Amino acid sequence: MNPDNRQLRLHQYADSSALTTDLCRRIDALSRQSIAGKGRFVVVLAGGTTPRQLYQRLRGLDSAWDRWHIYFGDERFLPRGHADRNDTMADAAWLTHVPI
Repeated sequence: MNPDNRQLRLHQYADSSALTTDLCRRIDALSRQSIAGKGRFVVVLAGGTTPRQLYQRLRGLDSAWDRWHIYFGDERFLPRGHADRNDTMADAAWLTHVPI
């Protein structure tokens, strides 16, 4: 048991593709639920290269993109458009492909 008295759940996946598929499904469901209940979906994006596959998959969702609010949790202090910036990767993999 953790200090907050909540049970921890672990999920195992056969490979990164299975993980990405499930994460995309979960994010889709959460976004729909949040948009229906609150009129918006707020998400904080991770950086680095790890989430690239997920971001590429998310762009295939049929979502109310104008209701999404995107934030970056760990943006790097580099000039806009720099290859090492997290928003550069997220833009190329996802954000420039949807009407957010």
